[in-house]
Amino acid sequence: MLHLLLSSVRDDPRAVKQALADFMSKLQLPSKKRCYERQEDHSGRTRRTSTLGKRTDGRADTAAILASLNGTLSKYKQSPLPPIPPLSKIQKRDSNEPLTDNFEADLGEDIDYFGFGIIGKGDGKPQKFSFVFDTGSSDFWIPGPACTADEGCNGTTKYDEGGIDLHSVTTVSYGSGQITGEDFKDDVTVADLTADYQTLISVTNAVGFTTTGADGLMGMAFSNLAQDNGTTFFENLIAQGKVRHHEFSFFLGRNKSETQSLSELTLGGRDTTKFRGNPTVIHVTEQGFWQVAIQNVIVNGTNLGVATTGQGAIDTGTTLLIAPINASLAIFDAIPGSIALNFGAEILFAFPCNTTANFLPQFVMTDKAFGLNPLDFNLGPLDEIFLELLTESGQKETAKQLAADDDDGFCISAVAGADIVSAVDGQTLLYVMGDTFIKNWYSIFSFTAAPGGKPAVLLAEQAIGGYYFH
Repeated sequence: MLHLLLSSVRDDPRAVKQALADFMSKLQLPSKKRCYERQEDHSGRTRRTSTLGKRTDGRADTAAILASLNGTLSKYKQSPLPPIPPLSKIQKRDSNEPLTDNFEADLGEDIDYFGFGIIGKGDGKPQKFSFVFDTGSSDFWIPGPACTADEGCNGTTKYDEGGIDLHSVTTVSYGSGQITGEDFKDDVTVADLTADYQTLISVTNAVGFTTTGADGLMGMAFSNLAQDNGTTFFENLIAQGKVRHHEFSFFLGRNKSETQSLSELTLGGRDTTKFRGNPTVIHVTEQGFWQVAIQNVIVNGTNLGVATTGQGAIDTGTTLLIAPINASLAIFDAIPGSIALNFGAEILFAFPCNTTANFLPQFVMTDKAFGLNPLDFNLGPLDEIFLELLTESGQKETAKQLAADDDDGFCISAVAGADIVSAVDGQTLLYVMGDTFIKNWYSIFSFTAAPGGKPAVLLAEQAIGGYYFH
């Protein structure tokens, strides 16, 4: 089909690009809302598992991988890939909220994690919603009463707008998608901790969120990024004296390790049963995102130097790990047999499926190397659609090289390349350290743990299912 689309436009680069976009737009995935089945996991708990075109052979799914990357680009307000349905992509005390692992079978990856909260207990009409708890953004939004499927909201529960109407409207842009809604203040409860007068957006129109697994999104970055000029839920808990410690923590489990049911958000502290050893304190270099310094990257014991030096946003709301383009090229140049797959301003990487763990990248922060589990690094073997895309987009020789491999074949990496610019200063290129990274390390987001009582991210070895190569 793509061959026919391109046959008449081969000499016109713009027409070729549009034809490729048209082809990608036909790789539709059905709405996640209609494609979940309930299953009981090994612990006896019920979880939701995607049934979207499951692959039984474990191959990487091209459309799902590109859509996941596209979702990250959109979130950080970068130019998107050709149109693809986005995948979405979870009194003074501490309190735990179990998280549901939204596992995408055709991507072979834990897409996102979400938990539940209550809005409006104070007026006697509490409503339960599910949220993605996102450390890469700061606005909090839920579907409003006027936001039907036609307006881009799929959830059956709609906010009753029983809070205080602020008589203002906020639009939050995510690049190829956005939400618009009316601003309210209401009481919001997560894990039995209630923030009073919490600012939230009652969405009237949404674009690009019809496939998300949750009703809404709770931003957990710093409040200065909030487009509604409000204060984030957790910062409100701090200000209202509701938490013992000024930190929240994540344990993100992994479907492939059967630890998905252990996924958890802890508000006001940390769950010491989920990690071992002393956490490494990594100070936040710029408040906005949870942004930290990446000193360099190590592959097979070799320090790749300044080419991989940069800044990283620790982002629970992103699936993949995205490195700046030059850094990503340096990383995969050090992994024998790797091949860059160019998709405009974004790069995916194929690597020999039999690559050993010592060749997987380790990211150095505060003079300590933090690595990846092969289960997270590897998204699975290439599929025929990918090879066809490469051929028809001018990468014919690359497609031949990948198809001709007679060893263990090539796989797609969950580490990709794109130049994502920080929204804080508009200049700094960011590593986006998504769930591919965070699943390996118990992650603590503290407002006071760095010297001088400054913010820091603390990383500790998970007690089960995390990074294992040392």
